[in-house]
Amino acid sequence: MKRRDFLIWIFKGTIGAWTLGFIGSILSFIKFPKIEKEEFEKEIEIKGYENLKIGEAKFIPHLKEPLYLIKTEEGFIAISAVCTHMKCILEYNFENKRIECPCHGAIFDLNGNPLQGPPKIPLKRYEVKERGGKVYVFLE
Repeated sequence: MKRRDFLIWIFKGTIGAWTLGFIGSILSFIKFPKIEKEEFEKEIEIKGYENLKIGEAKFIPHLKEPLYLIKTEEGFIAISAVCTHMKCILEYNFENKRIECPCHGAIFDLNGNPLQGPPKIPLKRYEVKERGGKVYVFLE
């Protein structure tokens, strides 16, 4: 590479760096909208619950928090499927009518109260409403 070509290469690189710096400083003053946590719907319609028998549960893999819809003699209850101990996804035990954590052996009753294991905090329960022949869970 000749000396002249080398100097032209250095000159172009310097101009390029200055240009990028200028553009970067302009962009730093532009206020881009902040992307907050994704907004989730506060009311979800549950589908596929029609065939549930008393004591059975349907897993709802909602993005905010997965949950179980459980059919009882009184109607439906919705309860978090996330363990309050280490955030493991819980499993519904139909035979024993309880919710179990596969990670650390925690057991919760159908009201979300801890019966056994490390968790001391009950599972979150959600309001369930039936209207117009449909079931809705409210996630607030």
